[in-house]
Amino acid sequence: MSQEDKVLSFLQEGNSITSLDAFRFWGITRISAHIHSLKNQGFDIVREDIRVKNREGKKATVGRWHLRNTNVNDYVTQIEMAV
Repeated sequence: MSQEDKVLSFLQEGNSITSLDAFRFWGITRISAHIHSLKNQGFDIVREDIRVKNREGKKATVGRWHLRNTNVNDYVTQIEMAV
């Protein structure tokens, strides 16, 4: 299964994903390229900006992608999946 297939399958299961999630789950370092490709194939993927703290404890904004019009699973559950 390709990296792009893994991302699509994950999103179709109702999950959202950040670049850090993609790296932790599958070692993908350029998820934005896969998201771009999937959007070009007609998948309606939206980006939501979320606030997080960086390793220095400062506020930062990162993107989290999900398929439009899907019930997105609880984000905490996704983090637990990576453990």
